[in-house]
Amino acid sequence: PVLGSNAVVLGLLVVRPADGGAPGSRDRQRLEDLAGLAGVAIERQRADTRLRDTERRFRLVAEATTDVVWDLDVDADTVWWGPGYARLFASEHDAGSRPLEAWSELIHPEDRAEVAASLRTALAGGLERWAREYRILRHDGQVRWVADRGLIVRDPSGRARRMIGGLADITERRDLARKALRAQRMETLGALAGGVAHDLNNVLAPIVMAGDLLATAELPPDLAAALDTIVDSAERGRRLVEQVLSVARDAAADRRAVDPWQLVRGLQRFLDDSLGPAVRWQLTGDARQRVVAEVTQLEQVLVNLVGNARSAMPDGGTLTISLDDVEVASVPAQAHGHARPGTFVRLAVRDDGRGMDPTTRARMFEPFFTTREQGTGLGLATVLAIVRGHDGFVTVDSALGAGTTVAVHLPPEDPTAPDPGPGGP
Repeated sequence: PVLGSNAVVLGLLVVRPADGGAPGSRDRQRLEDLAGLAGVAIERQRADTRLRDTERRFRLVAEATTDVVWDLDVDADTVWWGPGYARLFASEHDAGSRPLEAWSELIHPEDRAEVAASLRTALAGGLERWAREYRILRHDGQVRWVADRGLIVRDPSGRARRMIGGLADITERRDLARKALRAQRMETLGALAGGVAHDLNNVLAPIVMAGDLLATAELPPDLAAALDTIVDSAERGRRLVEQVLSVARDAAADRRAVDPWQLVRGLQRFLDDSLGPAVRWQLTGDARQRVVAEVTQLEQVLVNLVGNARSAMPDGGTLTISLDDVEVASVPAQAHGHARPGTFVRLAVRDDGRGMDPTTRARMFEPFFTTREQGTGLGLATVLAIVRGHDGFVTVDSALGAGTTVAVHLPPEDPTAPDPGPGGP
């Protein structure tokens, strides 16, 4: 047992002769041995105190920091998790010490191999520090991004024995960075649109003029119908060029009350021609209210949504456009735009195609993101920009093998205005 500083006093009592005389050489040696033992005991006691103080400070730091502190024992293949584990991983309690394999199971499957390989490389090499950003799977099923970094402790031979680090949740930071990049891309789009708008108008103007000239001639019915399609498409293209400018530059548009039924019916010929015989489309719903909007912008929204739905059904299928008046009681979890409770006119486009996985759904509105070989990645970004500009929002319902529904919610012209009468089919 450790005797502590009292060993010196005990030693004096032990070595003092019974007759009270001076201690002999053997007694002095015993006294020196006990004094040395007391010194060792005192140093051990001080070391234990310093260790306890260090551990206490480590625990306090682990509790105070927003990062989740961890301590990897390389030999034992175990990881100790500090306070905060429950908060980060949505667990009912902090983990404490767990096998290293349990850490791997917390990493998103798509990132797991890369993180494990980089960790092995860092431990086997001569690195002092390791850092990675990757996704984790919380116990509630939510995916979060984390920044992980650690300090590697090695023995004199250079072998890694321990690694101490911390996990920080950076999901919000990445979201802000992605939004900033999206804004930068929209600025780039505005500059690009401004540069090509003049040239495109010069290309489209002769087509429109030639079409107007040919319309005065006597043409067979089939050629006259084809000419009408050419002129309509060229005129719509000219308006789309102007609209890209207004969307990218957030310019005010010429808005008026629009009947959504008339909007869809006005594009019937375009829908018939663009969808082709393999896709059957139908119009349903019971919307009775109008929206205040710029017609060309809403046409662009519908055209882009229909084009995406058509691409999702390469072998054909059914495309449904629905128009409904809806009451939104609470903000939908997957809403994009100015979502809020209230009354809206909902324009939804549904396909029965292949659907989207969660990763594609999360990025579908990013400018220049596309899953098509020939896509530009601007269609849905423009849709969201237009809908936001109309103080509305977009929701998406999609799953692999279950099709996709993209619903645009726009505020009605005036919720308190007299009923204008049914506008449905």
